[in-house]
Amino acid sequence: MDDILELQKKYERGEIKEEELSKEEIKRLEQLYEKQIEEKKESLKNYKEKIEKYLKN
Repeated sequence: MDDILELQKKYERGEIKEEELSKEEIKRLEQLYEKQIEEKKESLKNYKEKIEKYLKN
């Protein structure tokens, strides 16, 4: 997992271009981004629920 996170960091910093990535690396990055997006959505949902609960009290 650490290797794909390092690859993500290098890609986001522009150290690696998409053309330099293998199809497998692109697929793994896409899966990582999708997972991170879902985690953020869940985190946001929990945060909203806490705010709503707080406002009701």
